[in-house]
Amino acid sequence: GRVTGLVLLNTSVLTPRAFKTTAFHRFSHLPAVSDVAFRLLNFPVPVLGRTQGDARSISGDVARAYAWPLRHVVDRAAPLALARMVPNREGHPTVAELAEGDAWVRGFEGPAELVWGLRDPILGRALKRHREALPHARVTETQAGHFLQEEVPEDIAAAIRRVAGVAPEGA
Repeated sequence: GRVTGLVLLNTSVLTPRAFKTTAFHRFSHLPAVSDVAFRLLNFPVPVLGRTQGDARSISGDVARAYAWPLRHVVDRAAPLALARMVPNREGHPTVAELAEGDAWVRGFEGPAELVWGLRDPILGRALKRHREALPHARVTETQAGHFLQEEVPEDIAAAIRRVAGVAPEGA
């Protein structure tokens, strides 16, 4: 398993410069209140559309598909755990792993692309740091939000094809 290409979409694989978390991530660390919201009220599933460039991209059947695996209260620990994995202090348990990932990304010399949704309220601003970490990466900036696959699937597929070396000419 050697990685030969890299495509990143609105994420953060770098060690934080400062631990400035979003309101969403700060909320996830509030004892009891966040447990009730995430586990009993299925937060943030009912409001996922608000993280999008086009809120309608997560509605109807698509919104139901996001909610389906979390339809039972016992299945709702994962979204809260994921939110709490975002480091909010230097001693956070994920910082060491992020440091390893950061070093790996900065040293990656293979083909790389960044497909970024600039209207993502959580990670839209993280593009600058990822551009700096991967200066050779081709960058596709979009007006999408957090869940790019719902708004710009063609851009994602094109980036994957280019990195895999199977893009049609001119793509």
